Amino acid sequence: MEIKEKLMELKSALETEEKINGEISAKRLEFEEHNKLLFLKQTKVRETITECKGVLSTDAEAGFRADGLKKRFGGIGIKVGELLIYNEKTAFDWAKVHQLCLNLNKKEFEKIAKTQEIDFVKKEEKITVTFPSIIKLEDEEK
Repeated sequence: MEIKEKLMELKSALETEEKINGEISAKRLEFEEHNKLLFLKQTKVRETITECKGVLSTDAEAGFRADGLKKRFGGIGIKVGELLIYNEKTAFDWAKVHQLCLNLNKKEFEKIAKTQEIDFVKKEEKITVTFPSIIKLEDEEK
């Protein structure tokens, strides 16, 4: 009897969650509609911020290249790092030779291992329990 009670409890909780999610969704839509102008203002301000940062970044980079100063007007700073440019196949070949930086593509390997017999791969049955989106008790199905 304990399993049936737990199923009934799960069914009730799922139904309650669905109602709550519906209420939240309705309130979210109402909130967004009520604050539509505020969201439009936010979008415009973000566009202005993006545009200003683009211009200022270009100017700061050009200024740094000209004078080498990392501290720019307005507190804008410059950080200098390295960008690595290389051919991935050449890098992978190097990694194989040096046996460094090698990672197994687990997803692809497992696809192959499911369809082929690989001597060091053991296959075991995996059981997964699934739950329906709507719980139907035997009493209700009649």
